[in-house]
Amino acid sequence: MQLEYSHRNHYKWGFNDNWFNPPEADGYFQVSIGACSRPHLSFRQECINTAKLLGSQFTKPILVALSGGSDSQVVCLSLMNAGVPFRPVILRLLSRHGSLYNGHDIAGAFDFCKKFNLDPIVEELDVDHYYTTTGMQLISDYCIHHPVMVVPLHLAIKYKDTHAFIIGGGDLKLTRSVDQDTGESFLTFSLGPGPIQQHMVNHGIQAVQKFFMYTPEQIAAYLDHPVMHYYNNARDSLDGRDTLDHFINCVKPMLFSDEWPEMIQRKKNTGYEMIHYTRELLMCVDRVTSHINPESKAVVWKYKEFLDYLKSNTGEIKTWKSVDDRYIYQCVDNSQIRTGLLFGSDGQD
Repeated sequence: MQLEYSHRNHYKWGFNDNWFNPPEADGYFQVSIGACSRPHLSFRQECINTAKLLGSQFTKPILVALSGGSDSQVVCLSLMNAGVPFRPVILRLLSRHGSLYNGHDIAGAFDFCKKFNLDPIVEELDVDHYYTTTGMQLISDYCIHHPVMVVPLHLAIKYKDTHAFIIGGGDLKLTRSVDQDTGESFLTFSLGPGPIQQHMVNHGIQAVQKFFMYTPEQIAAYLDHPVMHYYNNARDSLDGRDTLDHFINCVKPMLFSDEWPEMIQRKKNTGYEMIHYTRELLMCVDRVTSHINPESKAVVWKYKEFLDYLKSNTGEIKTWKSVDDRYIYQCVDNSQIRTGLLFGSDGQD
């Protein structure tokens, strides 16, 4: 890779000893994550450091996808604090009938721009048409399991020749699981929205899709934050249930507002993640993923062991592989969620 899609390209994923390749039916999923090369600073400062790194790497003007949620706000604030020029892009998502899907969210995005005197680019996208044309082609090309992944690619593709592009990437793609027998916390890494990054790598687009995973220090500062430690210690009070909704609506806002008190607190609930898919689109997804589920494999770390590795300050980059024969089961809302068992290191880059 010519570009750094993470610092020193420490964060990569792939299947069967390849990187950023389409899912394969047999074999394993792998991911590389680097250790810190120095003690991490606050989460805020590490985000600002990442903004500085991106400002020095990109050779084109920077655009930031501003959805109105906390993640994209933090990306913008990080660039502002780092003194890196950029311009936000606000995407109005329209139905085939012209109604606005994401009115609540982009109202927050416009409020943010007004508060910080930013001049956004405003784009419109007929989401229903996009899903049945370009979206279906991307789903087929990258064996996409969740249609939601293709919407952020619209802007990255449109501006690839003229701008560098930053997507906040939502939460760190490290979700927490709990072993119901021992109460031990685990971090589960699955492919998720990886196809967005896969397209960027394959087409040499100057872009970052996982801003919050750009450096090991940034990941460590996030996982080592007092709010995250409190969250882990309080798991018993959740009656063994660790839902994504609880994390997004309760835990993450506490962490972000603690580090970025100037941001606008506003629940994000009308974005492209909330759009209902047509029967035709779901049939397309079922067809291309009938033999391969990109999220069927996962790498899982014990929370403390993984954090200790990140904080080892060796700068080492390790690669982990998924396994299929043993699993952790987690009860969430009376349903069983299967995640891969911790496997361990399988070499270094």
